[in-house]
Amino acid sequence: MTCPAANFARKVRSIRTAHDEDPDQPSHALDLAEQVARHFEGLYLKAYRCPAGVLTIGYGHTGPDVTEGRVITATMAEELLAHDLAEAALAVDHLVKAKITEAQHAALTDFVFNLGRGALAGSTLLARLNDGDLPRAGAEFLKWDKAHIDGQLTTLPGLTKRRAWAVQVFFCKFAQKTT
Repeated sequence: MTCPAANFARKVRSIRTAHDEDPDQPSHALDLAEQVARHFEGLYLKAYRCPAGVLTIGYGHTGPDVTEGRVITATMAEELLAHDLAEAALAVDHLVKAKITEAQHAALTDFVFNLGRGALAGSTLLARLNDGDLPRAGAEFLKWDKAHIDGQLTTLPGLTKRRAWAVQVFFCKFAQKTT
């Protein structure tokens, strides 16, 4: 079976210089997380409410700057994505104490990008990861496929697919370098 991250990584490598060759370039983990965010979020130039009712714009950007009716350009969406992913990657760097591969960093960065720093900080996923229990840590991703919709905790098929991707990437060996 081909690792799903490998296909994304090949695409990213054809676009960007490897981080090892040029430290000023983003790591493969951040590149992979960016490709995943683009794939699962899609591009919306006008603010909309996601299934959980959160105002969202661009490639999954949320926050107090997203208001009803707000419209942005594609360039602004790219800037928001870059900023949000950098913040998510930084959160992973600060919260994770265990040595992880770039693939694991990418899966965790997407998790934080999608759910927020607080979700990872208080999660069993992080506790198990930092305890060195990788098999059980990876399995924790699958628990995060629900959102509150109309007061009910509801499984969202898109989140189920995204978390299944995260598990596959988390255990992928396409990148052995640790961060």
